[in-house]
Amino acid sequence: MLLARSSLFLAFLAGAFATSRSYNIVGPAKSCQRAVKPDAWPIKKELQVCGTDGVIYPNLDALECAKNYSGHAVEKQESDKCDAQKQDESKLFFLTYAADHEVCGSDNVTYINVWKMQEVAQYRKVEITVQHEGECKIDCSFSPIYKPVCVSSYGLDSEQTFSNEEEFKCFSSQNPYLNLSRKYDGACVFNYENSFAPVNIICGTNGFTYKNVNEIRKLRKSNPKLRVMHDGACTPDEVKGLFSADQIRELAGSRSESSAICGSDNSTYHSVFAFLVAQADKKAKGQDLMPVNCVQCNEMTKSNGTSPICGTDGVTYPDEKALGCIENYLILKEHDGPCSPSDETGPCKRQLNGGFAEVCATNGITYTSNEAVWCAALTDPKIKILHQLECISD
Repeated sequence: MLLARSSLFLAFLAGAFATSRSYNIVGPAKSCQRAVKPDAWPIKKELQVCGTDGVIYPNLDALECAKNYSGHAVEKQESDKCDAQKQDESKLFFLTYAADHEVCGSDNVTYINVWKMQEVAQYRKVEITVQHEGECKIDCSFSPIYKPVCVSSYGLDSEQTFSNEEEFKCFSSQNPYLNLSRKYDGACVFNYENSFAPVNIICGTNGFTYKNVNEIRKLRKSNPKLRVMHDGACTPDEVKGLFSADQIRELAGSRSESSAICGSDNSTYHSVFAFLVAQADKKAKGQDLMPVNCVQCNEMTKSNGTSPICGTDGVTYPDEKALGCIENYLILKEHDGPCSPSDETGPCKRQLNGGFAEVCATNGITYTSNEAVWCAALTDPKIKILHQLECISD
């Protein structure tokens, strides 16, 4: 009484055919682990067992797994008491997520177990066999440079931007059923003015602080010379070099921007302009006012650096306090002790995970991620992150 293959689990496929751990039950019984081993498929007639629930199970381990998973008292009974023509195949759906035992299919897709692989094979009406146990290892070429291509995704009218040709080819090889097709070079066209962009504070060359680079893109229509000066809010020294004292005082009362500053007088100033006005007023009274971070970091220079740490940018800092004084909030602590070229978590290794969001560097090149910029900076320390998103071109 061989269980039919034609429609096994078909009605339950929700499109999630690649590896997924979200269904993995906690502490699966050993019977479940054995039930999903690669040699469980194809089903062997001599190993099938009939359960007291009327279900024909692929083998005894699958029956025991069903008992463990459902909590129902399912036992083995004589084979002639199960009718192969009246099987509710949904009863075996639990095998697709009963336990993890990754296999690499002949389609180069990694599946959570062999039953998930066969679920996809039947849904796609293709034959998929096991290449080997474990995750598929696809040798993808990699490029850290952002040269986007626009692709039609899932065979629909929707579009998706890939960081570069290498990322597109790698993704396509790992997802053979998506039927991706290349449309044109460059990012998929969309309206910058109406599009959502995450808040990523940047300083413009006009001394104003903006929420993200898209604000500068819009302003460049009327001011083509406007550029990004650097990531993060404009500093008091930068603003003082661009505006007169009277202009700063006027802007303090009229301009609202994301450049709040904590002063050494324990007051928070809503903008760099408001801070500069207060600083000038206090100076007239013989008092000093500095940004708190500057005060703290001046003290940090006295650190003896006896507890070095490695930052996520692959640079070694004297200690955690020194790391806290750098202007790039994206750089965090990676581990205790100095960085090493052999670090498995260094930026040059992490960049291989693919592009997350394009990043513009000070050399005018758009990279696929922060990690790609930091990796390049290990060779050329002059390279730094200028701002998130693609560089502004003339």
